[in-house]
Amino acid sequence: MAAVWIVALLTLAAARLTRVLTTDKIGEPYRAFIVRRFGPESLAAYFAHCAWCTGMWIAALATPLTWWAAGLRHHLPSTGVGHPALTLTVSYLIGVLARADSE
Repeated sequence: MAAVWIVALLTLAAARLTRVLTTDKIGEPYRAFIVRRFGPESLAAYFAHCAWCTGMWIAALATPLTWWAAGLRHHLPSTGVGHPALTLTVSYLIGVLARADSE
């Protein structure tokens, strides 16, 4: 049951960080730097403004770190698909939350 709460907290925290980077006023300097550095039509500029894209990278970094820090290393299948599946799930939920937040 603890794992469910950890996944919920991980997802909400990652969604909030994604929003800070892609949408909120506080993230404007980051987005402006990316646009200046790579150009407004660049893939990097697109990623800096895309909650689905940024959420994927945040989930890819935060999921295994959170799982390890919470001491839940042995609570995923040992087939090697546990972390990627959990990362994709968290990433998808971030995107859904971002879409709901923008409506």
